[in-house]
Amino acid sequence: MVRAFLAALLLLPVSLQAQNATAVFKIGVVDLAGAVEGSDAGQAAAAQWNERANERGSDLQAKQDQVRGAEARLQAEGTGMSEVAIQQLSRDIERMTTDLNRMNEDIQIELDGYRQELLLPIAQKVDETIRQYAQENGFLLVLDVSNPDVGLAFANDAANITENIIELMNVVEEPPPGDPPPPV
Repeated sequence: MVRAFLAALLLLPVSLQAQNATAVFKIGVVDLAGAVEGSDAGQAAAAQWNERANERGSDLQAKQDQVRGAEARLQAEGTGMSEVAIQQLSRDIERMTTDLNRMNEDIQIELDGYRQELLLPIAQKVDETIRQYAQENGFLLVLDVSNPDVGLAFANDAANITENIIELMNVVEEPPPGDPPPPV
């Protein structure tokens, strides 16, 4: 699939050259992930995600502390406890460990979903911005260098439009004249 794309890409200038010998074809590259993360909206989303991750990490830490406390109790008091008490505490530790593992998995799923929820609208805006920028600046093709499936072996830094995209993403749209400013 990638080879067919690259072969078509290599033949593209030849076929286009036959159509218009004087045309200049611009090809650019963009780090889509870098544009999302580097934009103001992306950085705000990262801060929100980190806040949630820290909250959930605190919950997880409290559960880990319970398990460690029970393990420490078993080790410290185990020799003075009855066999039944040792077995009960061991089962409790096993149950708490299972709960901890489930909680960890649930938190990971939650945080992955939250990341997608936060970043998807930003990625869509970046995609729109790239399309608009490419059209306005005469780019025939823009490749995403953050995607390993593109198969791009080399791109000159002059072809990289990532910073331009980030700047466009960070521009605050001015309200039309006469409209009151948005509330702060």
